[in-house]
Amino acid sequence: MHTHLDRDKEFKRQAVKAVMAIVFFVLVYLLLVAFAIGLTLLCGYLGISLIGLGISAVSLLGGLGLIGLGLLVLIFVLKFIFTKHSTDRSGLTEISRDEEPRLFGLIEATAKATKTSLPKKVYLSPDVNACVFYDSSFWSMFLPVRKNLQIGLGLVNSVNEGELKAILAHEFGHFSQRSMKIGSYVYNVNQVIFNMLYDNQSYQSLVGQWASASQIFTLFALIGIKIIECIQWILRQVYSVVNLSYMALSREMEFHADEVAARAAGSQPLITSLLRIDLAEHAYNSVLEFYNDKVEENIRTENIFPQQSFAMMHTASAYKVNNRHGLPDVTEDIVNSFNPSRIEIKNQWASHPAVTERTRRLRELNVEMPVSTASAWNLFTRPEEIQKKISARIFEHIPYKTPRNIDAREFETLYTEHINKYAFHSLYNGFYDNRDISVFDLQKAASNTALPVFSGPEEIFTDQRKIFLRELNGLRQDTELLRKIYTSEVKIKTFEYDGIRYRADDCLELISRLKKTLTTKEEELKKLESAIYRFFYLKAEALGRQGELEAKYRNVFLISAESEPDVKMHAEFVQSLSFTHHELPFEAIQENMYQVKIKENKLRLRMKHFISDAKYLSYLKEDDKKAMDKYLSKEWTYFSQTAYDEQALKIMYEGVNAFHQSVFHAAFGSKKDLLDFQASLLPAQ
Repeated sequence: MHTHLDRDKEFKRQAVKAVMAIVFFVLVYLLLVAFAIGLTLLCGYLGISLIGLGISAVSLLGGLGLIGLGLLVLIFVLKFIFTKHSTDRSGLTEISRDEEPRLFGLIEATAKATKTSLPKKVYLSPDVNACVFYDSSFWSMFLPVRKNLQIGLGLVNSVNEGELKAILAHEFGHFSQRSMKIGSYVYNVNQVIFNMLYDNQSYQSLVGQWASASQIFTLFALIGIKIIECIQWILRQVYSVVNLSYMALSREMEFHADEVAARAAGSQPLITSLLRIDLAEHAYNSVLEFYNDKVEENIRTENIFPQQSFAMMHTASAYKVNNRHGLPDVTEDIVNSFNPSRIEIKNQWASHPAVTERTRRLRELNVEMPVSTASAWNLFTRPEEIQKKISARIFEHIPYKTPRNIDAREFETLYTEHINKYAFHSLYNGFYDNRDISVFDLQKAASNTALPVFSGPEEIFTDQRKIFLRELNGLRQDTELLRKIYTSEVKIKTFEYDGIRYRADDCLELISRLKKTLTTKEEELKKLESAIYRFFYLKAEALGRQGELEAKYRNVFLISAESEPDVKMHAEFVQSLSFTHHELPFEAIQENMYQVKIKENKLRLRMKHFISDAKYLSYLKEDDKKAMDKYLSKEWTYFSQTAYDEQALKIMYEGVNAFHQSVFHAAFGSKKDLLDFQASLLPAQ
């Protein structure tokens, strides 16, 4: 159990490490500045001396080139001072106290309870989110900056009043103590280094304009770029140290903000909101995805938030989540069921602790307070009006021809149909979700009288078998992760398995132990699936349709066997293109493009076979087929001389992504066809 003293010690320890990281950065940076100033003075002296010789125009340009070289390096080292990081507010709607007095009353009470200042402005957004933000620059470390509060209506729609207060208290908790200023310093140092490493578009434009004035300037620009690459290499090493310290401190800051929130609003409302947040976000994104699919039909809605609620309750019902006070009561057991792994790794690069760790500490605090379970919409004066206003912002940039708003009843019908397209029949009780069907000998299974005999699907697809599959999936994941740890693909020194600490060197013995259990369970699953096949085979035989059943199983086996290497090929190709998101010398880009072409030739060949293979044709969407055909219509050149061809890259990405989507649709669609066919063999329920 973590006592308050333990937590305070850990926070101070991480704060000290963060301060040391800042000191380390400052020392390195001062050395880089000294180098840049020295280089600038040297280049200036040499340049002026060369110009003073007055020999020719070449000496004049050479002198100016030397001076420019020194200034380019100095500007690069100092440019972050003049950079401001602004939050995009185009999707936000500002509200005032006059418009929403009850909401502002809660904000003021929460700010007072957490002993922090009121936000400068309050904004509403449509998403499942709440945050405090401000525009930052280098000077933010020294000058006071007032924060703004953003509240997502997708979040308001998913919590009660007490939970919303706890969430706001958590956000204010980040700024409720002066010691939190350390986090702000580390954040800004990270921004400084990030700016010098990656935010260089305007600087590159400046260098390009200067270099284009003369071939001599181009030569000095290339020298300057090489010097800057050396500076960036040094900064990458520093960035790793500072960022690691920042992430560790950030996790402690989350625990600290949770404690502040618990003391202001109670432990329980923050726990329940943390456990429900993923479900709320899934529902919100699911509704957006639904409307994205309906753009060509010109279908939209006036108010998306009641529909988010429907989607949330629909998903909760599918996973047998109870309803409490009008909201899904998501438990830790349900959350943990989505992560069957028994390996626990302290992720040193994570900015937030795991939800389970946060809820455990909140329970240890055990702060009990009266909590309002009324809907958070009660805090708004005209909730339906503001819901429609924010909903309109979601759809305002979508190019509808003649939009048609659908009501709640039509949405529920269409959404259910939409969800059912990507869901298996309910009789399977999740037995086939997110996994391939085991490959087995169909003829042997059909005639094997020694296999278990079932009276009906309710005897086969039980909750106990879902637990068995979850354990099996966990074993598979853990075995693969242990392999990656042992081969150093995942670079960690220690981890916990079932609460026992192991070193990376212990993986081999642990893998051996897990594989024995895994082999036994996989054989058990294969026997079970053979028995399931025999159950449905006998049903099909009675109807004279056993040939159809066998053909559908063989189709699933073939497509599943091909989909895994297809997905791997796609992932490797996309990974080979990652360099296009970074600044590289032209020679390096050309070399990388050569490697891309080798992988691309293999991918294009597979794609051509894929779209002409009869077994895939019924699963190909028209838009995906068009994107792949366009991509395959010619050989594309993605980089020429000094620039990327953005149009060619766009066509390539669309074609490759269409292939990836089609592989998924085929694997899913073939399995759904099989399972729907099996369900049709049973008497109507």
